[in-house]
Amino acid sequence: MPARLLRLPITSSIPRPALNITPDAWTRIEKSSYRLKFSDALREHIERATVKYVWLAKMEDKAEPLAAAKEILRRISKLRPLVHQLLPDLRGISKCETDAHSLLRHKLGQLFRAPSQHRRPFGDHLGSFILDLAAFSEALNKIGTLETSDCQQHGDAWSGWVNDLTAIIQQAGLRAGVSKDIRCKEDSLFVRFVAAVQKELPRDQFLQPFTELRSLADAIYRARRDRPRAGVVKQARADK
Repeated sequence: MPARLLRLPITSSIPRPALNITPDAWTRIEKSSYRLKFSDALREHIERATVKYVWLAKMEDKAEPLAAAKEILRRISKLRPLVHQLLPDLRGISKCETDAHSLLRHKLGQLFRAPSQHRRPFGDHLGSFILDLAAFSEALNKIGTLETSDCQQHGDAWSGWVNDLTAIIQQAGLRAGVSKDIRCKEDSLFVRFVAAVQKELPRDQFLQPFTELRSLADAIYRARRDRPRAGVVKQARADK
């Protein structure tokens, strides 16, 4: 699997995928694992969880690294000391505290051109600008090092999917135990089930990170143990 690099918790413009597990595919999945026909309701739950997985996995794959946002923050944070120096004079110009400030306000007012839809007295623009600049500087001061607890990482979507499938299979009254020994057939039904569903997904490498049953069993065990953050990913564009 790709390195577990911290990535932005927001990924934009990833449309909800269309996934259709055909009747033949369901037959292959069922014969490869539990050897019984799933109910329509169970199939629907599995398919819905799988669509969510494919969607989140595509977001993970496209998400920018958190380091990119940190670098932008590093650059714009240079503004803070400059704002601290400028605010007293800007406030002085706004209030015409001295003749020098008054002259500057008069000259700036003559030259200032706001967009036509936002035309109002220069003093109003200047006052709003000072308030906004001070608030922005304060926000920069509070943002810190941009550590976030809901970053995306490669593998989180897959782990979340495994936990979703575990709950669905257990609610259906089927075995969801995991054995690392593929010879333990009863305990490996869930592993075989996940492997079979994976085979019906699009052939993107990041959607099928584990293809060997033993490594798949290990990964399922880790996913259940760690209970990852998958599912908290936000999409910038409302596309429900």
